[in-house]
Amino acid sequence: EDPVTEERFVTVKYDAAGKEAWSRFLPQGNPFALAVGRDGSVYVGGNHGPFDSQAYAVLKYDAEGNQEWFVRYPGSAQAMVLDAEGAAYMTGSSTSVNSRGEKERFIATVKYSAGGGLVWEARDPQEAGVLAMSPGHLALDGEGNLYVTAISQTGTQPSTLETLIFKYGPDGHFIRRTRYREPGTDRTLAFRIATGAGNVYLTGSVGDALFPGILTAVLDGEGQLLWSGSYFAADGLDAGVEAFAVD
Repeated sequence: EDPVTEERFVTVKYDAAGKEAWSRFLPQGNPFALAVGRDGSVYVGGNHGPFDSQAYAVLKYDAEGNQEWFVRYPGSAQAMVLDAEGAAYMTGSSTSVNSRGEKERFIATVKYSAGGGLVWEARDPQEAGVLAMSPGHLALDGEGNLYVTAISQTGTQPSTLETLIFKYGPDGHFIRRTRYREPGTDRTLAFRIATGAGNVYLTGSVGDALFPGILTAVLDGEGQLLWSGSYFAADGLDAGVEAFAVD
């Protein structure tokens, strides 16, 4: 294997003056998330290993750059979030083989404690009639509930894309699955999520696949729509979401 082209986890800390304090490396990785705990610990999340045996991965360093733990979970991770106690949550897709020898695909969400132990895992199967289900992002609310988004595809020529929101309690128990599709469109990909004031905020793309607009929607704590709004570029070009925030 050519070491020049190998993907790996690279984590670098700079001090307040901009001087490198430490740097750490982990081979065979594709990181996508970074979070810092209240004690200065650093969490790096991503996918680890070759494609045919890829796994979710969370790597934790203390404030001095010493590795505290490294954990893997079978599947392909998409997002990570950290809570106030230093627990890490990840979501993505995972597969298993059922008793009939058929491969089943799940949206798999896991929680690891600040010490690196697996606290709980939730595996939500693809429903009958759904052609594909892709993991999105996740967010915690002030009560410790976790919200996970996914995109569900049904039908063909054209297919219907809608947003799913899974809600789990602090102990990982399943609370509800909410479906959201913006009225008047067959394509709602509101995969980015945030919480605030007891509500759930979503944003993503909506409308035609070639020239999509930007959708923002707000649901209450029970999954009911409060309001939504769409933005389409005046020049007819496509518009996409890179980030959003709730005040």
